[in-house]
Amino acid sequence: MKKEFAYNIFFLLIINLLIKPFYIFGIETKVQNITGPEAYGLYFSLFGLVFLHQFINDPGVQNFNTIFVAQNREQFAHHFPRLMGLKLFLLALLLGVSLFSAWIIGHDGIALVYLIGIALTLWLSTLFVLFRSMLSGMGSYRTDTWLSAMDRLLLIVVLGGMLLLGYQFTIEIFIWVQVICYTLCVIWAGYYLIQHGARLKPVFDWTYSQKFVLSCLPYAIIILLTGVVMRADGVLIERLLPDGKYQAGVYSAGYRFLDAANMFGYIFGALLLPMFSRLMAEKEDTQEVFSVAYRILFVMSLMIGGAFYFYADDVFAIFYGDAYAAGIPTMRLLILAVIPAAITNVFGPLILASRNIRQYNLLYLSAVIVYVGANFILIPQYGNIAAAGVAVFTWTYILAGMIYICSSNGLIKSDTSILIKSIAAGLSIYAIFWVFDILFAFNWLIELALIGIVVVLLLYVSKYIDLKEILHAARGKE
Repeated sequence: MKKEFAYNIFFLLIINLLIKPFYIFGIETKVQNITGPEAYGLYFSLFGLVFLHQFINDPGVQNFNTIFVAQNREQFAHHFPRLMGLKLFLLALLLGVSLFSAWIIGHDGIALVYLIGIALTLWLSTLFVLFRSMLSGMGSYRTDTWLSAMDRLLLIVVLGGMLLLGYQFTIEIFIWVQVICYTLCVIWAGYYLIQHGARLKPVFDWTYSQKFVLSCLPYAIIILLTGVVMRADGVLIERLLPDGKYQAGVYSAGYRFLDAANMFGYIFGALLLPMFSRLMAEKEDTQEVFSVAYRILFVMSLMIGGAFYFYADDVFAIFYGDAYAAGIPTMRLLILAVIPAAITNVFGPLILASRNIRQYNLLYLSAVIVYVGANFILIPQYGNIAAAGVAVFTWTYILAGMIYICSSNGLIKSDTSILIKSIAAGLSIYAIFWVFDILFAFNWLIELALIGIVVVLLLYVSKYIDLKEILHAARGKE
């Protein structure tokens, strides 16, 4: 299992480093610049509103299904078509509830059209991820790995081609192109599932669906609570501030970098959940995989956070020019949330795989109360910067809670040396960034490359991340 993790995380990182950042920074930022802060701010707010209903779109189905399929592969043929029937019903429910919520808070006209397209995109994207989780649960980790960047690759080809041809984008066109591309991705993933014996024709088995949804209910609460923490800020900014659409657009510029940085954490989490589930089902130790994943993700989050924090002005100058310059202070604070947020993607899957759902949900519920309450109080007074500060505090609180849950339930071994090394690694990496920021005046890209080299050498010498251990695992020599 450790070999499989090493292989897949290596290719996941390579694929996603090449494709997903190019889409986020090469395509989405251009669309955002073309459409402007107000139009994109409305899209960002509506996306957040639909995302708050993600618990309807995915009422814990993905997380529960990943664990269920990994531990009950023999039931796959019976389970899959009934799950498809359930997903179609959830689409209708998602559209109805999202439209009603948008109307209640004052949206009308073109905003509701945008919302329908956004809801379809989110439904298709979760269906695509669900198909991939099926493949992962069936043990086809490598197929899942290669499919992981297919959605963004297709969007790059289509949207990039339109941009090269000088096509003038509107938010509406941007939304419907996403719908088409995700539809094609779902068809592609479905082809691989058919090879595993899946029947794509949906079966509306309400008794089975009811039983399955009730089993998923604790996971649905997770989706609801994490959706609030991840996306409520854009909605609150757009609704609470006088120039809300513009401010949400400016905030979205900084949030994009946090979203892109969190992508690596999501990759780890999606791969670790079925692996931890399988290991626990077979009564095997999870510590080896956990330890390697934690150390890699810890260092990556520090590097990403440091890069965007210290070079925020340079990054904004390249991707946005002056149009979104007001978002630089917000992004500099907001990007620090990537460190605790990314690391939760190691502890979170371990808690979910162990079925400690009640503690997980209570943690997130308390975090949501703090998050929403603080934003309602602080955003009207301090604007975007308050939302950024609340995000950093909330993710730090969630990470601390997850560490406590894992420790108190014996899911992680007490290792003082790793804790000390982690603190030392964190302080050393940020000291390196600070020294380069104060003492050197090279091109910022050259400085980042040099910082990367120094950090790699530091990690090699300290053996915090043992490259020999990872390579040894990848070759399968236990």
